Amino acid sequence: MMLKDHGMITLEIEVMNINEIAFMMTTSSAMHFRTAQIINNNIMTKIMTSLKQLINAYHGRGLKICHILGYRQFNIREHMGPMGILDNTTGCDEHVPEIYWYIRTLKERTRTIVNNLPFENTPIDK
Repeated sequence: MMLKDHGMITLEIEVMNINEIAFMMTTSSAMHFRTAQIINNNIMTKIMTSLKQLINAYHGRGLKICHILGYRQFNIREHMGPMGILDNTTGCDEHVPEIYWYIRTLKERTRTIVNNLPFENTPIDK
């Protein structure tokens, strides 16, 4: 039933930075399955390697990525075109709405948790 209804996946991707640490964040449109993968730097090869690992994980479960939505900087067409994955990139100063709001919500909830901790100082305080 799950494969029949949600077998074709549209993936939204974006890079999130927290304290100068970069994470590649993804969410699937139909299933709302979200992932976060740390990337040591914003070098395109590392981002594409992470994305290919994620695609292989979806394929391993019988799901097919058919579209990827993301920033123009990702240059998805060059890397994913041979795999039969279509891309849709945003314009300058635009975001993919679903992943953008997911990242904002995640950061807001994290700040709320940290600020409600019963400690005077935390390791993040310098």
